[in-house]
Amino acid sequence: MPPRRRIPVAQGREALVRWLAGPDAADRSTTATAVRHLLEELEQRHPGRSLEVRVPPFGAVQCVEGPVHTRGTPPSVVETDAATWLRVATGALAWDDAVAGGLVRASGQRSAIGSLLPLVPPRRSPGRVEMTTVGTDAAETAAAGTHPATHAGEAPPRPGIRLGLTILPEHRWRDAEPRWRAADDMGWDHLWTYDHLTWSGLPDAPWFSTVSTLTAAALVTSRARLGTFVASPNFRHPGAFVRDVLSLDDVSEGRLLLGLGTGGELDSRKLGGPELTVRQRVDRFEEFARLLDRLLREDHVDHRGTYFTCVDVRTLPVPACRPPFVMAGNGPRAQRLAVELGDAWVTTGLHGDDEDAWWRSLRELSGRLDELAPPAGFRRYVHADPAHRFALESADRFEDVVGRLGALGFTDVITHWPRPEGPCAGDERVLAQVASRLLGR
Repeated sequence: MPPRRRIPVAQGREALVRWLAGPDAADRSTTATAVRHLLEELEQRHPGRSLEVRVPPFGAVQCVEGPVHTRGTPPSVVETDAATWLRVATGALAWDDAVAGGLVRASGQRSAIGSLLPLVPPRRSPGRVEMTTVGTDAAETAAAGTHPATHAGEAPPRPGIRLGLTILPEHRWRDAEPRWRAADDMGWDHLWTYDHLTWSGLPDAPWFSTVSTLTAAALVTSRARLGTFVASPNFRHPGAFVRDVLSLDDVSEGRLLLGLGTGGELDSRKLGGPELTVRQRVDRFEEFARLLDRLLREDHVDHRGTYFTCVDVRTLPVPACRPPFVMAGNGPRAQRLAVELGDAWVTTGLHGDDEDAWWRSLRELSGRLDELAPPAGFRRYVHADPAHRFALESADRFEDVVGRLGALGFTDVITHWPRPEGPCAGDERVLAQVASRLLGR
């Protein structure tokens, strides 16, 4: 087993993004965190104790299987400076060039680690969507050229589009676990599961807990962010849910994405209670989201609202950084709330009579969000499968869908793990084809 990370993944990713955006301007703390993050990434991917990689003064790790040293000098040693390590670990500098240029000191049988690098997939060439496994923004990716799927009159897709995969909680863990591992290994940027009591798409299927599933997934993955799609006040109280959130954020080491929404009609009737109008359900969701935000920032929380009450609710350990809120909704009010309170907005679009209508709805919704002037760094997620055809029908189809969505301003595209039949029926082999084309694997 590789040792537990000391740098939370989200914190390491953020530092790496800042360093890549301006290596010369990065402060010592940013550089140190980015260095340690990638050292730990090497340690996680290639556990062992036969090689020590040193980046003074910021850190050192032991890795790679082989002869183990118990004292004195390790059998193999690599040593370099921070800038060189970050460049070779991200693919900006080839390992052999670094060694030939005297930038790396390497000794011992297992010190030739060029085959283990880069730890971040190389940047894609123009003309194709760019992806990285560290979940970074456009600051760390080269500008993309026109995507072959761009339609006339549309802007080219934004670089750095992240790809997500939904794995339904319908399988026993012994069958689900290999899917989560494989998706993480393939390089999908974020992995999701539905947060329902009953999903209308599979009302008669087995269905397991979202929080338990994500907790288990956090223990068998190390790179992808993990998200709820979407947690709602249909059956969750913020005062209780905050404990689940804190635990998930801790177990996943900062990789949690909190998808939040009003919730579906079917779930809204399962636990009884008064029927609510659409307006009332949005009112309840706003109270839910604002209270959850407060609970993740404060301790000793008192609240008496229309739908929820908290009496001196304790929330230790209050996280140093609140997990990102990815807030769902298609109405003007839901979008305003997402911009005000959230870190991102997510939509499934409006189904409409045909696929063209779905595309038109996404163009209109994204345009309406533009009018709200969201802050820099605000992301736009879309689940691509409510279209009239499964997005992963083929690798060509998926690449076309991603390109068109990027042209509409979406930064993140989500699809489903293919199922053998029914909703999202497809061929699992397409996942590997997509990974090869778009995920650098």
